[in-house]
Amino acid sequence: CETAPEVELSVVSAEEPDARQRRNLVLGDADGSPAPDNQQQEEEQGAVSRVCNKALKVVRIPGLVNVSLAYFLVKLVRYAILFWLPYYLVNERHYSTTSVGPLSSCFEVGGLFGCTLAG
Repeated sequence: CETAPEVELSVVSAEEPDARQRRNLVLGDADGSPAPDNQQQEEEQGAVSRVCNKALKVVRIPGLVNVSLAYFLVKLVRYAILFWLPYYLVNERHYSTTSVGPLSSCFEVGGLFGCTLAG
């Protein structure tokens, strides 16, 4: 988990000759101009490291990856049917557009009762 350093961008115009100097101070340049403070960089890296460690602890919870994958696949199927079914019924089965809405919502109502009965 690494993040790119934040960069300050400024518009360089003819009236602003010191813009390049400020950019070099922020970014650091090959000609030896100063880079951002090392202590600040170490603190930012430490914060990123702590966030990554917490994220790894969450991912290591037993069964979390399996449940997350199953939930993703269930949502994929539900939304595919929700958006694809009306199109299919109108174009392939030649249903009227007024009857397709209530008919395709039966899947969602069935899911509500099925989830309730399944526990």
